[in-house]
Amino acid sequence: MSSAKESDRQSNGGAVIEPVSQLIIMIERSLHQRERERDDRNAPEELVQSLDRSLLKRRAKVYPTLREMCLDYAFWPRQQLHIEDLAALLSSSATPVREALARLAGEGLIEALPNRGYVAKALCEDQMRGNLDLLFTLLTDAIARAKPERWPIRAEQGGLDEQDLFRLADANFMNIARLPDNDVLCEHIVRLMEQTRFVRRLYFEDDSGRAEMTEPIRWLRDSLVTHDAMSAKQALDDQIRDLHERLGALIKEGRTRSMTVNRAPMLVRSVGAIRLPTA
Repeated sequence: MSSAKESDRQSNGGAVIEPVSQLIIMIERSLHQRERERDDRNAPEELVQSLDRSLLKRRAKVYPTLREMCLDYAFWPRQQLHIEDLAALLSSSATPVREALARLAGEGLIEALPNRGYVAKALCEDQMRGNLDLLFTLLTDAIARAKPERWPIRAEQGGLDEQDLFRLADANFMNIARLPDNDVLCEHIVRLMEQTRFVRRLYFEDDSGRAEMTEPIRWLRDSLVTHDAMSAKQALDDQIRDLHERLGALIKEGRTRSMTVNRAPMLVRSVGAIRLPTA
């Protein structure tokens, strides 16, 4: 009889061992969690601020980086832009990338297609020609609307290589954009400068193009310095005329560069059917 009671006691004792052990484990885990929370609350403020700044910095760089890639035609023509690929490339989450793509589509730098998402724009001769024509028209109009107090313009120096000459050309355009003291006009000129930058830079990389443009660009600079509006307009006419003559070759070179694999190596799998626009 006593043997049976001892057996029951051992049996009952065995039945309560496991729940007690589990309870102890739960209590220990709760204590550890509270310690971690206390440590987080007591974390140095500098560390928390550093983490916040790092997150904001990664988020802030998404839009300007993608915008520069679009302006430089760093994607293949009609390439589908997958959010997850771009997020991985920029060390970002999907949300900032999605917001940036929507913003770029609103600016006309990429296309939003129904049921397909976003695709990169191809370099189109007709569109580039229109942008160049509008840019130089607005520059000429800005000279005509110039405020007397905006003169004279500080002389910008430029060397003979393509980078210095390109910077001098852009400096001339920016000086002209500021002449009317009209923020709206200046904003439109700056946007068109960005949208035509890729082709205009290609122009200066060609030795013959650089030779042809050196004189008009320096002439324009000197005209702005001396407040010679008539000569400045003539220099602009010479520049756009020569750009028109070479635009076909520039577009061809630009398309070739956009098709080069190593311009966007991280997005190889994203490339779909490539359809070049008609000129």
